[in-house]
Amino acid sequence: MCCLLILPKNFIAAPGLGIDSSWAISINMIYKESLLFGKDFVFTYGPLGFLNTRYDFAIGIIPFIIADLLTISCGIYILLIVWNKIRDPLTFLSIPYLILLVSLNYEINFLYFSFFFFLILHFHFDKNILSGIIAGLLAVILFFIKLNVGLIAVVALQLFLTYHIPWKKGPLHKNILILFIPAGLIMAVSAFLPIDLSGYIKGSIEIVNYYNDAMFNVDHIENASRLSYFDFLIAAIVICTLAWLFLSCFLKIITVRNNFILALWLLLALYIGWKQAFTRYDPFRGTYFFYYGAIFIGAACIFAEEASFKKSLNYIFILLILISPLVSTGLGFSYNNFSLPYQDLFLMSPDARNRQQETFKESVRLDPITRKLIGDQPTDIFPSEIAYAYFNELTYAPRPAIQSYQAYSEYLTHLNYLKYTSPDAPEFILYTPASMDQYRYLLWSDSQAWLAMLQNYEYQHTTTDSVIVLRKRNTILDLNPGKSLEKEIKMGHIYQITPKKSLTLMKAEVSYSLWGKICRILVRPPVLYARVWYDDNSSQVIKAILPELKGGVLLKKINGINDTAQLFASKGSGSPSVTRFQFLGASGGFQNNIKITLNDLKIQ
Repeated sequence: MCCLLILPKNFIAAPGLGIDSSWAISINMIYKESLLFGKDFVFTYGPLGFLNTRYDFAIGIIPFIIADLLTISCGIYILLIVWNKIRDPLTFLSIPYLILLVSLNYEINFLYFSFFFFLILHFHFDKNILSGIIAGLLAVILFFIKLNVGLIAVVALQLFLTYHIPWKKGPLHKNILILFIPAGLIMAVSAFLPIDLSGYIKGSIEIVNYYNDAMFNVDHIENASRLSYFDFLIAAIVICTLAWLFLSCFLKIITVRNNFILALWLLLALYIGWKQAFTRYDPFRGTYFFYYGAIFIGAACIFAEEASFKKSLNYIFILLILISPLVSTGLGFSYNNFSLPYQDLFLMSPDARNRQQETFKESVRLDPITRKLIGDQPTDIFPSEIAYAYFNELTYAPRPAIQSYQAYSEYLTHLNYLKYTSPDAPEFILYTPASMDQYRYLLWSDSQAWLAMLQNYEYQHTTTDSVIVLRKRNTILDLNPGKSLEKEIKMGHIYQITPKKSLTLMKAEVSYSLWGKICRILVRPPVLYARVWYDDNSSQVIKAILPELKGGVLLKKINGINDTAQLFASKGSGSPSVTRFQFLGASGGFQNNIKITLNDLKIQ
C-alpha cells in the first residue's frame, strides 16, 4: 500500500496563473496548436513534460493512467528487490518513510530518475536483464519529459551498456549494435511525438548550460535568512559526512572497481539533487538534495559489496533519514504538509475547481474590444504570462524561447528574433508586465525579441488592466546600425554615456575569476549587479547576467507600463535612456577588466 504514496498529489492539475503555471500551460498548448517541440517550443521540458505538470487539456487522461500504472509497477518491483536483499523488517520500514518524504515534493522526473538510479545498479551488480530493460525505458521517458536529467540517464545507460558488452565473447557486429540501443530508442520514439529532435537537444543544452548564470536566486536567502541558513547548515553536515566517508574509504574506492563505479554514480546523482536544491534555492526546492539524496544513498547501501564501504554508507543513510524532516523549517514537516495521492479527486469538488478556474479566468480576461480585435489571429504573450492565451482561448503562436526570463543567451534570444521577424510571426503580441527575481530587469532579458518587436510591431493601445497590445506591421522596419564604440572599463568604474534619444545596444564581456568558476560549478556563480542612471534623473540596480550581457542589452528604461508603451510607440527613441552605468561584482568573483561595445541603432 505504501506504493500508492508515490502517485502524484493530483490526478489532474488545474491550470493557474504565474510564471510556472504558464510554462506548464504552454506544453499542452503546443499540442493544441499542432506545433513542434524543439522548433516552436524551446525549453528543457519536452513532449512528455505534461506528465510532470498533470494538465490534461489537449492531451486527455489516458497518458496519465499509463504513467501511473508504470509508476506503481516500478515501485512494487523495486520494493520486492529491496526485500529480497535486506530481509529485515525493521530496516525495511525505512522504505515507506522515504516514499513519504518524496511524496511531499513530488516531481515525476526526479522520481523516475530515482527508479533509474536503483535499477541500473541492479542491472550492473546482479546482471539482471529485466532491470536493465526497465531502466532503459525510464531513461527514454525521462529524455522526453525533461532533458536535464533525461540526458544524464541516457548517457549513464549507454556507459553501463558499454561496460557490460562481452567484447571478447560475442560477435563484433552484435556488440556494436548494443551501443546504438539508447540512440535508436530515442529516434524511434521521437517519430511518434511532435518534436524536432536536434532542436530540442541543442536548445535544452543551451538553457541548462546558462541556467546557473541566469536563474540562480538569492532572494530567499536574503528575505528568509534564518530558514535558508538552517537548510545550508544541514546540507553542510551531510556534505562533511560524505567527505569523511570518501576520505576514510578512499583506497578501497579507487582500487576496487565496483566500489569506484558505485561511488562515482552516487556522487553524480547527489550532485544533481544538490544543484536542483541550491542553485535556485527556496524552501520548496531545498528538499531535493535531502529527500532524493536519502534514496540514492539507501540504494547504494543495498548494492555496496565491500563491508567497510557499506557500513559507512549505512551511517550516512541513517543520518539523512533522521535529518531530512527538519529541512526548510527546523520544526519538521511544517513547510510541506503530508500529501495524499489524487487528493484533487476527494479534497476539491468539481464545483470548487470550476469556481477556481473562473476566478483565474476573470483575473486575466481581456476586454471585449481587445478580444474582438484579436479574434482568431495568432498571438504570443510577452514576457511570460501565457495564462492569457489559455484563459482567453487565443490562438497561441509562441516565440521559441517561450518566456523572456529564459531567453538568456544570444542563441536563445536570436531564435525569438527570427520568429518575430519571419513571415509566420504572430499577428498580435500581448505585453503583460511581469517580474521574475528581485533586481532582474525585464528589458535586459530576450533583448533581440525586443528589437524585433520594435521593427515588426506597432503599438495599438493599452488596456485598462495594463496589457499593451502590439500588432504586426504591414512592412517590417529596417534596423540600421549607427556609430559603434569599443572600450575596456574596470569593475566598479562609472562609465558616462552622452544622453541621446537613439536606441543603444551594449554588449559586455564579463568573465568569472577562477574562484567564480569554482563557485558556479559547485553551487551558484557570484552575483554581478549593474547600477544605471537615466536621463530623467532616476536610477536603479539591476542583476547583470553574463550571457545576457554578452548577447547585448538595451540601455533604456521600462520601469512602468507608460515607459514601455512609450518605448513601443516611439520605436525606441522616446523613452528615457541610460546616461551612466557601473558594474558591481562580488569581491574575487570576477575578472577586473570588462570589454564593452556600444552600438547606436535606428529603426526606420
